[in-house]
Amino acid sequence: MRSFRNYIVLSVLFFQLPAFGQGNIQEEVLLVTNKDQFLTGENIYFQGFVTSSKTGKLSGLSSLLYIELLDENQNPIYQTKLTLEQGLIVGDLFISTLIKSGNYDLIAYTRWMKNRKDFYRVPITIYNPFEIYTPPISKSPQMRFYPEGGKLVRGASNKVVVRYSDFQEQGISFKGKLVDDLGEKQADINSVDGLAQFSFIPEKERLYQMIYTEGDVFKFLDLPVACENCSSISMQEMPNAYIFQLIDNHAKSQLNRASIRVRDRHNIYIEMGNELLGLFKIEKTFLPNKLLRAEILDNQGVIMADRLFYNGAFPVLSKEERLLTPRSYIEFSVLDSNLSVSTMMVNKRSDHPRSLQLNRINSELISPPLQAKWTKSSDINNWLMLSKVAWPKITTLRSFDYMPEYRNDLLQGFIKANGDQSVENQIITFSVPGEEESLSLAKSDSAGRFLLNIEYIEGDREAYISVLNDDANLFEIKMEDEFYTEYPKFKKWPLYYDSILVKEILDKSIHLQVENAYHHLKNDRILISKEKEKKIINFRTFKVDDYTRFPTVRDSFIEYIPEIGISKSDNDYDFEIRWPESLKGYRPTGVYLILFDGVVASPEEVLSYSPYNIKLIKILAERYYMGPAKLDGLIYFTTMDGDLYGFEPHGLNYFYKGRERQKQYYTPNHNDPLEMRIPDRRSMLLFKSKNRSDSKTKYGLFTSDISGEYEVTLMGISHSGVLFHEIKYLFVE
Repeated sequence: MRSFRNYIVLSVLFFQLPAFGQGNIQEEVLLVTNKDQFLTGENIYFQGFVTSSKTGKLSGLSSLLYIELLDENQNPIYQTKLTLEQGLIVGDLFISTLIKSGNYDLIAYTRWMKNRKDFYRVPITIYNPFEIYTPPISKSPQMRFYPEGGKLVRGASNKVVVRYSDFQEQGISFKGKLVDDLGEKQADINSVDGLAQFSFIPEKERLYQMIYTEGDVFKFLDLPVACENCSSISMQEMPNAYIFQLIDNHAKSQLNRASIRVRDRHNIYIEMGNELLGLFKIEKTFLPNKLLRAEILDNQGVIMADRLFYNGAFPVLSKEERLLTPRSYIEFSVLDSNLSVSTMMVNKRSDHPRSLQLNRINSELISPPLQAKWTKSSDINNWLMLSKVAWPKITTLRSFDYMPEYRNDLLQGFIKANGDQSVENQIITFSVPGEEESLSLAKSDSAGRFLLNIEYIEGDREAYISVLNDDANLFEIKMEDEFYTEYPKFKKWPLYYDSILVKEILDKSIHLQVENAYHHLKNDRILISKEKEKKIINFRTFKVDDYTRFPTVRDSFIEYIPEIGISKSDNDYDFEIRWPESLKGYRPTGVYLILFDGVVASPEEVLSYSPYNIKLIKILAERYYMGPAKLDGLIYFTTMDGDLYGFEPHGLNYFYKGRERQKQYYTPNHNDPLEMRIPDRRSMLLFKSKNRSDSKTKYGLFTSDISGEYEVTLMGISHSGVLFHEIKYLFVE
């Protein structure tokens, strides 16, 4: 039986890769968690949509989504891979009580996205109620100035945002005014949650000071000195358009034209030229609804000034609320029949309001994340004057370092010769102890690079990667990291506690401990795994107990396995595959494969092993194709317990991150009398997804024993790529 399916898959990918690039097929991820503040002992529930950057439709290009949880030092404390179903994943992560309180980041991306260093980031906060709280050192409140465009320009109108906060970065309301050194008032200043804005024109040889009150106390603060030879940018938002202007007090004498462009991380949406210091008007309908940056460039293409802004409205959340009692049943219909997939999350409503639009904005920022409560009281574009991104220079990719995982997991690496041996056309093997079906082979190119195609493997496994027939260790194997090894430096707010939050943490901790005490009665159901495609191989099997056990493996082959001969040259042993007469017309390659309990082995390793612990020997004495390799045959050994007892495999010992098994999350049935006496302290009432075939059915759930307000979030993607997001509320009393 010839097996060359894996080789065909990789060949198709290699040949189609230029087409992917030319067609601008790029992916992006939307990751949404059930909340943004968690306790240790809880689960983080998350859902992810992988879509085409160009169309918004669910992507079928990648089959795996990579998930990481980073600590405050941006070190990964959790990494996994999840199988994408129609571009959708739902998953969860248990937060161990060993995790410290702090600000963390949940990261998601596909392998294909690594070509552009893309990812989606969700900032979250974790509180550990079992650790001793050490209050931060109290510091004096800070007043910070943020000029629009980053600089105060002398002789021009400048917009300035002021942020006044305490040592925990909580806003402090204040009132004040701006005066010059002659005592003349330039602007009145009134803050909301510690944020205020004003405009003024800095004049030559004038100094400016802000006089403000905090309670009954008057305070004075000098403004930064305006620059004389610099540029900035101003933005005015109209109902249907934005008006941008370059603020510059020296460039007009040096240059006669400027250009403006509006971009996101990778794409330019508007690019046009105009007279320097002229106004640039851009209609909102010409721009996508997302975080953008306006950049003004000189005639040499150098950015003179830039301005972050968000194009789009923050929708008013639904006021619809349904009143229920504890342990009552309720159903929600999926009204939009055009959804390809949908998910519903029902979670206890937090005092910290959440916003999908803000979720997307914060994913792009490297500055501290913005909070939804701020969007109610002030313009989000004012807050964005405090924010920063780390977008790369816009370029066109001419080559790709990472291929998409269209069907299986891909492992990438290279071999390096320890001498003058050629690294080209070497066969690289990947094997997992006890799993013959997980074997994968690849062939190296002229630079020694290889790509292993790994079929479905669940969970973390110990694996071995080796160069076939490299018994003398002539090659060194280097594997590339599957996950990102570095990220931009994310800045975060200090961990914040107040009396209300402490009480909330204590109450939630009690509910959580009760739930965990009954966890064994409320297990999630592990879904049936995808079965691997069995390779039908015409093995001849020898049960060693059916024969006389000889003192060496070599003697066993000589006595009752005539298809395999054993030769010796100096101190090296080799197997000789003896084909039947029907194959005598074929030319042997001299290449064969030995597996010992699923791990690739050499003749010397198996011939020196004790035959008394071998249970089975299987042989195939005919031509066999596996991936890129043309083999003369196969020889498989199985020990009594299949556990490599006393056998030490050669090659690179590799820790492989397999796929996480998918679940159907627990939902109680309070109509069942057996559940009457089981406490129900769930704050997460439902987490479920539906695909196109059952998208018209209803989502049903039982409320728990915890009273209060719950947030019902329904999300989905339509056939045309439109994101659907709806929020309703339940009140349990």
